[in-house]
Amino acid sequence: MKLGQFCEFDRRMYIGDGLRGKPKGLLRLLIRRRSTHRNFYLIYMDLETMRDGNGRLEVQHTSFLRNDYYRRHPIHVFGVAKTYEEAGELLVQISDEAAADGRTGDLAGFLMEREGGR
Repeated sequence: MKLGQFCEFDRRMYIGDGLRGKPKGLLRLLIRRRSTHRNFYLIYMDLETMRDGNGRLEVQHTSFLRNDYYRRHPIHVFGVAKTYEEAGELLVQISDEAAADGRTGDLAGFLMEREGGR
């Protein structure tokens, strides 16, 4: 990741129903531009804690990306949703997939393994 970049995206990013049909590249571009007029919620994990194996998933509105903190502490985006409720539904979907894979309660580990064992 280049200095000053604040996020990277999961190769198999979860997309909420409200954003289905939108090209993933367009969503990534809007997030990278830190557009505050876009009403998206991100499911993400801090890269530093993710690589330490202590990561936890968080849900926040894209407007938080305007904070310069994220230039020094980049995030890894696992999902994008139109509303907060939709982001919760994506978390339930991730939880169900993790449970089916035998990783109940370890969503972060499941997602990291799914991404390629970072």
